[in-house]
Amino acid sequence: MTSRQWADQQRIRQEVTAHLARAQVSLNPVTGFPPSEKELAQATVHTLTAAIRMRHLDGFGEAADIVLEALEKRKG
Repeated sequence: MTSRQWADQQRIRQEVTAHLARAQVSLNPVTGFPPSEKELAQATVHTLTAAIRMRHLDGFGEAADIVLEALEKRKG
């Protein structure tokens, strides 16, 4: 794997984690206001933990594909 491929994978992982964190926080609005940076950071940690567990179960590549497909469906 080249350094460019590795960097691309890291960028994709960060994007997926950020999208999942935003979705997780927005699904449970407590105050009716947009999520704070702290709430978003906490959700990111939980989402990253889940992604790590998924990687050990069935491979992160397959899990990432599922997540990206779900995000696309949610958009359109």
